[in-house]
Amino acid sequence: MITKISKVLTLILIAAIFTTLLMSLSPAPLCATANAAIPIETTSPTTVPAQPLRSTPPQVPAPERQSAICYVYSPEIGRAEARESAYPLYTDRDIDLIAKTVWGEARGTSPKEQKLVVWTILQRVDADRWSNTIEGVITARRQFHGYSPRHPVCVHIRALVASELADWADGAEPPTLYPFAPSVPYFYFWGDGRHNWFREEWRRAT
Repeated sequence: MITKISKVLTLILIAAIFTTLLMSLSPAPLCATANAAIPIETTSPTTVPAQPLRSTPPQVPAPERQSAICYVYSPEIGRAEARESAYPLYTDRDIDLIAKTVWGEARGTSPKEQKLVVWTILQRVDADRWSNTIEGVITARRQFHGYSPRHPVCVHIRALVASELADWADGAEPPTLYPFAPSVPYFYFWGDGRHNWFREEWRRAT
């Protein structure tokens, strides 16, 4: 019995010695290689020169939006003062409005008679009894039946109107033309199919 126990102990001792020997002869585990420090070649960093900062352009404030101001003629101000102001007495639209009126009221008549139509409108503006603007005078109800926004703007009539408006703005006085407009002022006119007759008061030509 003792002999058997001795043999078992001997076999256990031999197995332990053999296991220890095998462990000492086995290679290092793979994780040790993975965890090993890998030498890294280092280089000294290149010094980058500092770049100058871009100057921010100065902020220019947006100009204040000015309200559109249009000069309106009135007898109290007068054309002389208007010529010295920064605002015109008339616009391109006013030229077209008068040109359409002259075309409807006096086409076929002489340029001198057509000028009288222009000055009828301008005298009404000066008088401020109908309106103190050219557009207001022309489009007043039941006044200039020859005006229509659909009328054409004749080149020759428009040039005539522009010339008379420039004279008016420079302070010129209304012209007379006998027998059609023998005196000033004239605020009304009527026609007989060939000519227009211009008078201060409304009445039919006899």
